[in-house]
Amino acid sequence: MTHPPAGHNGGVVRGSSIAFSETQRIARVWWITAIVVFGAVAAWVVFVVQVLMHHRLGQHPASNVSVVLLWIMLGVVAPQVLLICGLTTVVRRDDVLVSYPPFASRTIPIREIVRAEAVTYRPFGDYWGWGVRGRRKDLCYTVRGNQGVRLFLTDERRLLLGSQRPKELAAAIAERRPSGEATGGP
Repeated sequence: MTHPPAGHNGGVVRGSSIAFSETQRIARVWWITAIVVFGAVAAWVVFVVQVLMHHRLGQHPASNVSVVLLWIMLGVVAPQVLLICGLTTVVRRDDVLVSYPPFASRTIPIREIVRAEAVTYRPFGDYWGWGVRGRRKDLCYTVRGNQGVRLFLTDERRLLLGSQRPKELAAAIAERRPSGEATGGP
C-alpha cells in the first residue's frame, strides 16, 4: 500500500511531486464487522480444538485439511482484508496512482487523461455497489459514498475514482495536465 509522506494530512504537500492524496477506508458497518469477527472466532476455535488438540468435532467432522483451509480464509484472511482494504488515490507529477489493496493497484499517466470531472454517481444504479467494479470501458474504484471523479482516457475508457473530496481531486489532476487542455464537463 502506498502511503503519503510522513506528516502528510491528506491534502497537497508543498514542495513535493504529490499534488493530492486521499485514503478512504471501508465503512466499518457494525454488522459486517460482527460477521467477520464471529467467523474468525469460530474458525480459530475449530482450528485449535480439532487440529491442534486433536479432538474431532461433531458426528461427521470435517477433515483437518478442510478445517485448515476454513481457518485460513475466515480466521486469517477475512480479518486482514477488513483491516487493510481501502482506496488510496495519489496525484503525482506525471501520473495518478490508485491503490485498492489487496485487490488492485493501477497507475494512470496524466498524459492519458483527456478530462477529469467531479461527479455524483449512484453506487448501486451505476456500478452495482462499491469496490472495483464495472465493465471493460467503464470501471470504478470506490469504497463508500456517492462522490468521485470520472476520468475520460485517451483510449475512450472511463474510470471513476471514489472520493470524499472530488473537487480537490479533479483540480489536482487539472493542475498536472499540460496547459491548454480542457478538463471541464462534456
